[in-house]
Amino acid sequence: MQQDKQGEAERLSANVRLERRAVLRAGSLALGGLAAAALIGCGGDDDNGSGEATGTAAATGTAAATGPGRLVKDADMPYPYEFPDPAGTAKKGGSFVHGSNFQFTPADPTVNLTGGTLIQFAPVYDRLLGYKMGPTADTTKVDVIPGLAESWERSPDGLAITFKLRANAKWQNRPPLNGRPFVAEDVKYAYERMKASGAAASFFVGVKSIDAVDPRTVKVSLDQPLVDWLTVTPPRREAPIFPKETVDAGTIQKTIVGTAAFIVDKQEDQRITFVKNPDYWGPAPNVDGGEVRVIVDLNARIAALRAGQLDHAGNIASSYRDTKSIADTIPNVQVQMSRVTSGGHGFLMNPDNPKFKDERVRRALSLAVNRDEMIQIVYGGYGRVHGLIPWLFAFEQEPKGDQLGKWMKYDPAQSKQLLDAAGVKDLAINEVHYDYLPTWKQDGELLVDQYRKSGITLNLRTDEYTAYTSVLTGRKIEEATITGWGVSGTTPDPYVYDQLYSKSPQNRWLINDPVIDDLSQKQRVELDPAKRRALIKQIYDRDMDMVYRFAFPGGNGFYLMQPWVRNMRPFGALGSSSDVWDTGIQMKDLWIDK
Repeated sequence: MQQDKQGEAERLSANVRLERRAVLRAGSLALGGLAAAALIGCGGDDDNGSGEATGTAAATGTAAATGPGRLVKDADMPYPYEFPDPAGTAKKGGSFVHGSNFQFTPADPTVNLTGGTLIQFAPVYDRLLGYKMGPTADTTKVDVIPGLAESWERSPDGLAITFKLRANAKWQNRPPLNGRPFVAEDVKYAYERMKASGAAASFFVGVKSIDAVDPRTVKVSLDQPLVDWLTVTPPRREAPIFPKETVDAGTIQKTIVGTAAFIVDKQEDQRITFVKNPDYWGPAPNVDGGEVRVIVDLNARIAALRAGQLDHAGNIASSYRDTKSIADTIPNVQVQMSRVTSGGHGFLMNPDNPKFKDERVRRALSLAVNRDEMIQIVYGGYGRVHGLIPWLFAFEQEPKGDQLGKWMKYDPAQSKQLLDAAGVKDLAINEVHYDYLPTWKQDGELLVDQYRKSGITLNLRTDEYTAYTSVLTGRKIEEATITGWGVSGTTPDPYVYDQLYSKSPQNRWLINDPVIDDLSQKQRVELDPAKRRALIKQIYDRDMDMVYRFAFPGGNGFYLMQPWVRNMRPFGALGSSSDVWDTGIQMKDLWIDK
């Protein structure tokens, strides 16, 4: 198959292979649980020094036959980053049920790209390319795989990418598409609509034109040789190929008809069900269908998982304690652990608000945060202090201490000195947030106490999900938020250009720094990996020094599945697979072993 001829170099740092031991040690939290014993044994002790286990000794002491995948587990950590499935042939039939904490939002990727949008069309809309997921995916890199495009090629000058589409793909046999052939004009339409305006527009910045050369050929021309574009946009969940017909009919926010493996069967306020697409262009799914249930209440989601009513649930465990309490009550539950490469979420300040214009105030606010205390109290002693740009894009090895900059340490005395120097007394901050995760809520509550000790008053206000995301993504935070987050991605651009470039619509932080603007544009077109890393390091240092935002500690992610779920892994490197947004994408490959 003809894929990108520039190979590994073309994929840039999305395919960065970190030195294995360093990467595994970067993951700060390991979890013990029944999955390790039941599926890969109590093993991990047979560590070959590389962080990759060489055996899969079962809990009984007998060798456990394994299916696809490998065991990758730090010797100090009881839960694995990767583990194989048990040996066995895929079973046909059944339905996969996912529990989501996100209320459904308009299913139009140009309106918003929140979880409530993405989970609806994930099983139904295809993308031009995809990311490798499941038990055979390497969690230290991102691999791009074919999707609706069976092959692709970049021109020698880097200014054009040509995609060859599948000949057998067609739209689902539902009105208003009624099974018509999928053609290049469909890609052109969807991409041009996303490029024109809306939530996905930043993915197409630098795209000069999108042309349907013939019914099976799409050519994307760039203003400059954007190194990341091929890895960032065509495979991403937020850039699906949707049909012109539903846009013209004004029904795209509710009517979801795509080319993928599943068809929408029923749509309700708190539930969407899917059935297998008999005309799917790829291998037929193993399961007959699937379902997304909206269960906003965390305890209700956990109870449903415990009762076996859900095969998987998103956002149910955000600490070791949470995970263990659930794993201990679900026999043989499968648990996957993620690595920590960046801060978990950020304290976002509106730089146009007079309270935060002076960098001394922003630095003081960061110095007053006791992140080590948060790691101990909120994350059970397991976590890492990092910035909001993943360190692997800027450093060869995980940075610590002074490498993180002057303002990530805990120094309340210096914090008070900076506030005094700025002429600020009795600083009071009114923030607004949404409690995405229990740990994020705990971070905020702990921060109130920490700030009080430094003479800073932080008034927390919780908003409901839709209202808050509208304010955040609309860049309308009046003062601050403790749950600031930006678009994630598999390459540097989403973290650097999208979030920090002053004119980017994804710059929710309202940062306007000419130095960062210049560097962020230069790194986008730098083809030399070493030179690009140096540019990103300068951006990283500037971001950490000016403290336009600052990060809370990042804890490892904990992802639980029922013991009968096969050929699915919730976590992928750099967000290439998500336990919330991408479950529907993996539904076409998974199977139920019961």
